[in-house]
Amino acid sequence: MKILIWAITGILLLMWTGFIAATTSVITWVSGMSLDPAKAGVERLANVPVPEWVSIWIPPGVLESFNVSTAGIFESAMAAMSWLTPLLGWINPLLWVAWGLMTVVLLVVAVVLHMLVGRNNNRSNGALPPNQRA
Repeated sequence: MKILIWAITGILLLMWTGFIAATTSVITWVSGMSLDPAKAGVERLANVPVPEWVSIWIPPGVLESFNVSTAGIFESAMAAMSWLTPLLGWINPLLWVAWGLMTVVLLVVAVVLHMLVGRNNNRSNGALPPNQRA
């Protein structure tokens, strides 16, 4: 049972480490991106022609309002990225601190379960703990 506890703990720690490593890699990649291509993409999105078969089924006012609202959402996202980008430098260290705290919690839980299984095995074997022996 003790081996199972430590095997599960090891698997959870590997998954947790992989998740944090992948997240920090994505954040590093995003923070290194330039916003110029994204801004150009938003401008091109507003000028995308609607296929004729779509315009037959959907009224023109709906398509126009959809284009306007979509462009507004993207412009808001671009404005937010201008002040979010400096914050991305703080997220990686915070993620690794969270990784360390969670690792400590997982190890403490594993040690406590290890001790409880050991105590339960001593009682089931009929052996008395050292402080209860005559």
